[in-house]
Amino acid sequence: MEYAIVDIETTGGFGAKNKITEIAIIIHNGVKELERYSTLVDPQAFIPKNITALTGITNEMVEGAPPFYEVAKTVWEMTEGRIFVAHNVGFDYNIIRNEFSELGAKFQRKKLCTVRLAKKIFPGKPSYSLGNLCEGLGIPLKNRHRALGDTEATALLFKMMISMKSDDAFQKELTTLNKEAKLPAKLDADVYHRLPEGCGVYYFYNESKEVIYVGKAKNIKKRVTQHFTAVDSSTRKNNMMRDIADVSYELTGSELVALLKESEEIKTISPLFNRAQKRIRMNAGIIRYFDQNGYLRLGIDRKSTLNAPSFLKFSSQQDARSFLHRLVDKGNLCQKMVGLQTGEGGCFEVQLGMCNGACIKEESPDVYNARVSKALKNVSLAGDSYLIKDVGRDRDEFSAIWIQNGAYKGFGFFSHDVHDPQLIKEGITQAMDNRDVIMIIKSYLSRHSLPIIPIENTREKGELF
Repeated sequence: MEYAIVDIETTGGFGAKNKITEIAIIIHNGVKELERYSTLVDPQAFIPKNITALTGITNEMVEGAPPFYEVAKTVWEMTEGRIFVAHNVGFDYNIIRNEFSELGAKFQRKKLCTVRLAKKIFPGKPSYSLGNLCEGLGIPLKNRHRALGDTEATALLFKMMISMKSDDAFQKELTTLNKEAKLPAKLDADVYHRLPEGCGVYYFYNESKEVIYVGKAKNIKKRVTQHFTAVDSSTRKNNMMRDIADVSYELTGSELVALLKESEEIKTISPLFNRAQKRIRMNAGIIRYFDQNGYLRLGIDRKSTLNAPSFLKFSSQQDARSFLHRLVDKGNLCQKMVGLQTGEGGCFEVQLGMCNGACIKEESPDVYNARVSKALKNVSLAGDSYLIKDVGRDRDEFSAIWIQNGAYKGFGFFSHDVHDPQLIKEGITQAMDNRDVIMIIKSYLSRHSLPIIPIENTREKGELF
């Protein structure tokens, strides 16, 4: 068995924007090196200063170097029939595959990842970067972050791992990385192979071009592969696999944006094979307001629509009432002050000594309002108006999610030179607000630290980011 050990340097962009600036290949049989090849590559794109600082490869150095289409034949032949090996193989493999795809060729090789192998063979290391592994194992590493230097070090690491008789680890890794997806019979294999490994939303279609399933993923290609390879004998899963004739996707970069877009698409399209988050008609909502005595009150807005000022929306008035009953129990609130009882005088519970008396002004507005706010904190988005900043679809942009008076307004993507809050708000794509998106945002922010920018506090400065 022979291996093509590969390393590339790139311009550092995302997806199709990331172009190769240097490539090195060492052919190895597990015992010794058989052949090698290395060259600078003209990326036909600008190399940013930060990438030059890392690799030492300048725009001037690649002038006159062969573009990828001139070295493609050599790369193809040297890797053909061999196992493609790299440190973090997904990066090198996918970029090379994209380069071939632009030339109209489908690059497909079996793969091995020396990062994953090292984790199995040398467990417990604090870091599995090539530099740290080589330092810890006594492997010489010259010309770090240059293709040939990194390939030579990877080859020595690879040989060391093979010499440790780790056949079982190698075989398991080969099986894991190269498991062939059992593609649906109606799906063109090229559609599957072109799927990206970025974060976003994906769509399954039937032969009539109808969306039958919407999903989100941090790695679209990996998640779709799981759909096609996961063992599931359910009739529903089998029916979906039988119907899939096409797959499309939309990259978001941000996982939070992907979650929000997935939720809205499911409600808007109502795909056949999506079960969760389908209900879309919001026929009732909860409104909040201060009465003339300063008490924070809640009520059911029976004329609520998706554009109404309700800060929580429900599919029915009964759902809204049930929610208010639970809120009263958990927050020790007054049923009359949340609109569950009407009429003159205090609520029924105050007569039984079970209400603190906000309805008859025995409890101060400040004390009662604090309890209402605390009860609402876990079910609504706090704050008046703010933006949540997250990554964009590439390094040239960021995403922004707009919350206004506790309601979700939508998201948008912006260039890093956009700072004006009004421009950002105007660039937001309006979206539906409902309990699902509120819980998505709250849950995500509880697990991830993202910049939260109060819009009101930044108006005087005239910028947000």
